[in-house]
Order: sequence, then C-alpha cells, then structure tokens
Amino acid sequence: MALNKSTYWNLFYQYSSVILSIISGILMAPLYLHYIESSTYAYWLASGNILIWITIIEPGVGITLEQKVAFTAGQNNKTELSKLITSGLILCSIILVASFSISLLIQQSIPVILDLKKWPHTSLLQEAFFWASIGSSLSLCTYSLVGVNQGLQHTAYTGLVYLVSQLVGIVISIYGLIQGWGLLSIGYSRAVTGVLYFVGNGLIFLYALQKDTIRLEYDKHYFKSFYKIFSYTFANKMGITIANNIDLIVVSRFLEPSIITQLELSRRPQNIFSGFVNRTTYALLPSMSHSFGKGDSNSVKTIYIQFLKGFIFISLIISFGFIIFNEALLNFWVGAENYIGDLENVLIVLSIIISSYTYSNSNFSFSAGNIKGNSKVGIYRSILYLVLIFPLTMYFGVVGLLAALIISYLATEFWYYQLDLARVIGLKPSEVWQVVKPNLTPLLLMSCMAFYLHNLRYESLLQVVFVAFLFTVFAVACFYLTVPEIRLQVSIAIQKFKRKAIPDQTLNQ
Repeated sequence: MALNKSTYWNLFYQYSSVILSIISGILMAPLYLHYIESSTYAYWLASGNILIWITIIEPGVGITLEQKVAFTAGQNNKTELSKLITSGLILCSIILVASFSISLLIQQSIPVILDLKKWPHTSLLQEAFFWASIGSSLSLCTYSLVGVNQGLQHTAYTGLVYLVSQLVGIVISIYGLIQGWGLLSIGYSRAVTGVLYFVGNGLIFLYALQKDTIRLEYDKHYFKSFYKIFSYTFANKMGITIANNIDLIVVSRFLEPSIITQLELSRRPQNIFSGFVNRTTYALLPSMSHSFGKGDSNSVKTIYIQFLKGFIFISLIISFGFIIFNEALLNFWVGAENYIGDLENVLIVLSIIISSYTYSNSNFSFSAGNIKGNSKVGIYRSILYLVLIFPLTMYFGVVGLLAALIISYLATEFWYYQLDLARVIGLKPSEVWQVVKPNLTPLLLMSCMAFYLHNLRYESLLQVVFVAFLFTVFAVACFYLTVPEIRLQVSIAIQKFKRKAIPDQTLNQ
C-alpha cells in the first residue's frame, strides 16, 4: 500500500497532537496541583471519567463513517457516498442534542455518584462540569464531520484545526489559573476547544463536498440500513466507555481520594507511548480502507508486518524505560508522594502495552470492514472487566484493578484479533513468530539492565535524563547487534542518505 500525501499529513498531525498532549500534560499537571486545591482536583479527575461517559451517545459514527467513506471512495461510487454522508449528518445532529441533554442530567447527579454530600465545593465542580460538557458534546458531533473529511482524504486541514483548537484551549486554561478561576479554567477551556473544533471541521466538510462534487442525498431505506450497524457499535462503545473510565470512580468509592491522583499521574507519562502507537494505526485507517476497497489486501499485510517490527522495538525500550525511571521522573515532576508503587507501575506498563497492541490490531481488522466482529469482542471485554474490577479492587486495591484490566484484554481481544488478521490479510502464526523470535535476546539483556538501574538513587532530573539516555543507547545497541532486520534497515537508511547528500557523479568518481 503506497502511502499518499494525505496519509503523510495525517501521520504528521496525529504525532503532533501526541506531542502537544505530552507538552500540555507535563506543563499543566503541576499548575493544576498548584492553583487547585488537592481534593478538588482529585474529584475533578473522577468527574472527568463521568464526563467521558457522555461519549457513549456517539456509537462509533465517526470511525464508521471514516471506514465506509474511504472504502466507497476507493470504489469511486459517488451515489452511495451522497447517501452515506447524508445519513452521517443526520446521526451527527441527533448525537449533539442527546449528548448535551444527558450531560445536564448527569451534572445534577455528580454529588450522588461521587458521594459528595458533605463536600463544600460541589457547586463549583458541577459548574466546571457543565462548561466542559458543552465542549464534549460539540466534539462528539464533530467526530462525524471528521470521519467524512478523513475518509475523503482531506486530512491536512482537519489535523490543523485539531492542533489549533487544542493550543487555544491550553492557553485559556493557563490564563484562567493565573487569574484565579481555579477549576472553572478547565471547564472554560474545554468549551472553547469544542467550539473551535466543531466550526473548523464544519468548514472543511463544506469544502470537501464542493471539491469532490458530492451532493447530499437522503434515502430512507439506506439510512435505516446504515444506522442498524450501530446496534453493535453502540453496545460496544457503551461497554468500552464505561469500562475504560470507571477505574477512578471505583478508586474514589473503595480507596482513598489521594490514590486517584497517584494512579492518574503515575500512568500519564506512560500514556505517551500508547498515544504514539494508537495514532499511527489510526492515521493509516483511511488508506487501508481505501486499499481494501480496491481489493489490495496484500499491501496491508506488508504494512502490518512492518508495524509489528516497529511496535516490538519501540515498546520494549519504552516499557523498560518507564519501569526504571517513572518513580524518579514523578519525584522531580510532581513529588514523590504521587508515585503509585513499583508493582503497580509494572502492571500499568503491561496494561498499556497490551491495550495498545490490541487497539492497533483492531484498526487493521476494522479497516477491512469487520465492524460487527470488532464490536462484539469489545463488548465481551468490557463485560469481563466490569465483572472483575469491583471484587479485585475491594480485596487487592490498585493491584487488583490493574490485574482486572490485563486479564480482560488477554481473555478476549488479544487472541481474537490474531485470528481475524489471519482471515483478512492471510497472516500466519509462523510469520508472527519470525518477527518476535529475534527480539528475545534484547528482552533478556534489558531485563538485567533494568534490575540494576531501578535500584539507583537519583539526585537531580539531569541525572535521570543522562542515565535514561545511556539506557536508550544500550537498548538500541542490543537490538542492532542481535536483530538482523535492524541492521538491514539501518544499512538501507544510510545508503538512501548518501544518495541524497552526495551527488551521483561524486559517488561514481
């Protein structure tokens, strides 16, 4: 599958958004802790999980539109495109009204959900929640517009709008904190971000329709067949949203409020890894669906094998890096009291690696049109997680909570997508093993190094950065010396660089 210009722009903006999230995460967390009272911020994090529950209203319309629009565009069927996009717009409008209505109901229920009857700042939390819910509702509606824009390969402007809206939101949040708005600065910034995201993508949508000469056409029978898809995706979205955002609420009910902040801050740096991986395969979705629409599944298989090689290389280095340095990083970033613990840290690393791997596999499966299968396995995982999280958290604390997450992934999505990829792109177990096998030696060497480095005591952030740099050099050297594929890719990269840096005549001489 040849990556077109649109895909490269999509990759650029997806990675830029992750970098922006990293910067904002590093910058904003200490500011929040400084300007917002600790218990208020802890309960805001928990209520943020409730806010994400509103996204249940969006049953995957955006991502489904992206896949179907890209697939149909690959077939050059503009008649179906017109009906498909119109159906998506109708659902977009319904989502906007429903999400905002439900958010108002949830706002009134926050004191009961979080058990805040005696807490003095409940009204402040509810007001911040209201403004944030406006931005969330607009963003949910915008996902449908983004799906159409991405499916039609108009990704450059879409990514730019996302980055600008996020940057403006960060600026407003910082300004509000300095001006003494407290928790309301977060709510206001979310609202402004949602408005900018909605307006910007609306303009791109109108431009895309005009450029591709697509007229909106409503077909009652087509609309019915289209929204029937979401009987599966809605149940999947509801289960995944509740399951993925119930952990902090469970902690607030069964454990101490301080653990909410510890868990959230301890895993925040590690979400950087999952952000990069998830955005990579998400950026490839339109192009992969386009290739499947043309009937070219072999090129997608080639892309998958290359992705798997890169995933193993990066995930091993990043995961061991966080196992070694996360405690020291948090110590100099937000204070040692916000570190969750060594065992919990290892489990966080494992859960993020496994979830990122299964999410990436689901994108490859989804791009082939396996919407129903993806939805079903997501529902099964969510149910299993919800069954396990309450008893395991009650008896084993945060360790039990993280164990419930890992078990739910391994028992459902992990093996399902391997089987499905064998079906849609002809991926054989022997091909996967050939990719995994050479990485066992670097895994062993890095394990030994991690055991030694984790026991060191660091006196400054500069020392942490220096030792982390040495570990990265050591890890890359392990891969280079033991994995033939790495040496081959480095050799190819050097040859390409020489051809660009040195004129052909000079090389010939």
